[in-house]
Amino acid sequence: MTKELVKNQRYIYVLLTGTNTIVAKLIRLYTKQPYSHASIALDAQLDELYSFARKQRFNPLNSGFVKEDICKGVFGADKNARCGVYRIPVTEEQYEYISEEIAHFVNNKDDYGYNYLGLFSAMFNKNIADGTHFMCSQFVYHVFCKGGIKLFQDESKVVRPFDFHVRLKDKQIYKGNLHEYRQFLKNCNLQVNDNEEYAEAM
Repeated sequence: MTKELVKNQRYIYVLLTGTNTIVAKLIRLYTKQPYSHASIALDAQLDELYSFARKQRFNPLNSGFVKEDICKGVFGADKNARCGVYRIPVTEEQYEYISEEIAHFVNNKDDYGYNYLGLFSAMFNKNIADGTHFMCSQFVYHVFCKGGIKLFQDESKVVRPFDFHVRLKDKQIYKGNLHEYRQFLKNCNLQVNDNEEYAEAM
């Protein structure tokens, strides 16, 4: 990671979560890691939050590209959901590329599906990707790559949610209960400081 001073600083946010759904518990049991899901957001409030996940709360087999809401669905139902939030500085150009890529998924969401085969192959440390099916962590990594940000050197590796914590731990701004995150923002007034004149960029 190289750092330089840039004007019009923008930020992208990564949300890692560990809910109490059966699938999430099984993933954590296998990985021995605290987080089982990764999402990417365009704002500090996590209003523009996206990932590949279940489309209906009680049906994990109906999954794909979704806009998530930390107050609804699986997140809203789990009042004890644990999370980590990471604030990644990007240039204006990188932010636009990332926004455009997410907009592409929003406008073509029916063309994409959940990578169930990839989820199974990840158990054997095999990365299966075809460009139209994604796991949550594959999607987040894909979007960063489209923004020109290479978080991991080995592009063939299986990227799991906790890998983002390992890579971005110095960017972590919050760790705790997901439903207390927005109160944290209010307390530290972070949400109004997303555009600084000068800051570090990746």
